[in-house]
Amino acid sequence: MSATNPKIWCSSHAMDILSRLAAEMAPLETGGCLAGYYARNSEDAVVTNVIGPGPNATHMKTRFVSDRDFDDESLAALWETSRHAIRYIGDWHTHPGGSSRPSLMDKAFMKHALRSRDAALKYSLVAIVFGDLTDARFWCLRPHSRWRFASFHELNVIRY
Repeated sequence: MSATNPKIWCSSHAMDILSRLAAEMAPLETGGCLAGYYARNSEDAVVTNVIGPGPNATHMKTRFVSDRDFDDESLAALWETSRHAIRYIGDWHTHPGGSSRPSLMDKAFMKHALRSRDAALKYSLVAIVFGDLTDARFWCLRPHSRWRFASFHELNVIRY
């Protein structure tokens, strides 16, 4: 793996969806999945779809629990309709009025996601919609990173 961090390519439409879904549930946390693909010959990821929280998600002031059945069904549908091009690449959630940095619980989830064989991730990716819920920061945890004690990195986002 290279020493540089991957970039995240995210459409303005996807960023707008993140902000809209966040505002709908504020002041409670919400979230969902990020779908897209990894760029060829690169570790960059392209976010093409944002999946919302699903009907059975749990929203609390400082915690969000995803509706995994909804996530799985939505991701399977994208996988099929895209002819196996669009897949799960990460998660997103909100910190209404809060920080853009991952919490200890966020970091534990990212470690768990990275170890999941089913996900087949290049790295664990999370977007956090924060503060006034109009912007998001993307973070990654890379496997076997040379930054052993500082493995969580904020990524550059390129909007298209």
